[in-house]
Amino acid sequence: MANGTTCTCIIQNPTDAKGNFTGVRFEGYDGLYSKTLIVHVKKADLPEIPPEGQPFTVDGEVLLVNTVIDDMGMLSITLTGNMRGY
Repeated sequence: MANGTTCTCIIQNPTDAKGNFTGVRFEGYDGLYSKTLIVHVKKADLPEIPPEGQPFTVDGEVLLVNTVIDDMGMLSITLTGNMRGY
C-alpha cells in the first residue's frame, strides 16, 4: 500500500550510504539513523503526484518525500526518514 492506495509497486531499499550522499562523508549519530526507500509506481495508479516534503506512507510506515521523478508515466519516489535506535 502506497500512501493509502493499494497498488502494485517496486520498493527499493538502497543500502550504500555513499550512493545516497555522493561526495559527502556519511557519519551517523549515536542512537539515530536514517532510512531511505525508493518506490517505483505507475503514475496512473496514484491519485496524485506527491509533492516534496509531504509525508508518504508505505505499508504503514510514514516517511517524507525527498524527490519525485516522472519518467514516461513511471514515478520514482525517494522517501527518507530519521529513526531512533535503542
